[in-house]
Amino acid sequence: MSGLGLGLSLDLGGGGSLWDPISLTWSMYCRADTIAGADGSQVASWTSRAADAQSVVQATGANKPTLVKSNPNFRGQPTVRFAGSQFMALASMNFGTAGSNTFVWAVCRLTTGGAISLVVNLANTGYGFQLRYAAANQPEMLGSSAQQSTWGVAELNATVALAAYCDGAAGAGHAQSLTVGNATPVANGSTTTVQSPATMALTVGAFTGGSFSLIGDIAEWGVMPQEPGANARVFLESYARARYGAQ
Repeated sequence: MSGLGLGLSLDLGGGGSLWDPISLTWSMYCRADTIAGADGSQVASWTSRAADAQSVVQATGANKPTLVKSNPNFRGQPTVRFAGSQFMALASMNFGTAGSNTFVWAVCRLTTGGAISLVVNLANTGYGFQLRYAAANQPEMLGSSAQQSTWGVAELNATVALAAYCDGAAGAGHAQSLTVGNATPVANGSTTTVQSPATMALTVGAFTGGSFSLIGDIAEWGVMPQEPGANARVFLESYARARYGAQ
């Protein structure tokens, strides 16, 4: 597959190396295969692969998620498992330039649903949004009533969900998502786009403080301070299909 304008190629089994999303510009980009530890061990820190190596952490034993070294639902790739009371947080994520757009990415699987379950939560006073599973077990993006922005989300399949969101230019319906097979991005909200501050509080696996916790696995997640182009979204989708079997 050609580089599609990225100056890279995505190898889907031809003997070369699989394209790595770290080549894109991330505020944070965390992948479970970077975590050291035995299968079933608790995860106290999950460090970003981006340049400034920020980490989400958890110091309380009962709230630490666990490492799954080889998850069959993700083609044997490692995941971090959240069991309903686990979460990790960063009090002040260095997002980048204030006023930039926001893109959130996660490859995850909901094990037990039926209630709202958060994957990634970003929240500051007057600004906040959630990448989460709704009570209907479908991934969605939700912004605070104060934010009034536009949202987009897409799901590859019910087993391994890949969701994306972009807070783009002002105008209802501008929400972006990956070019996912039969999934259609959902766009709603007002014509007002409230963009990011320079730093944001971040929680993975739950809402701020630990409520609305996820019961499931996260293989990787990231936050990007810009709207990725169409070529990058194609690469991200193809990468997820190749690495994790998301189809």
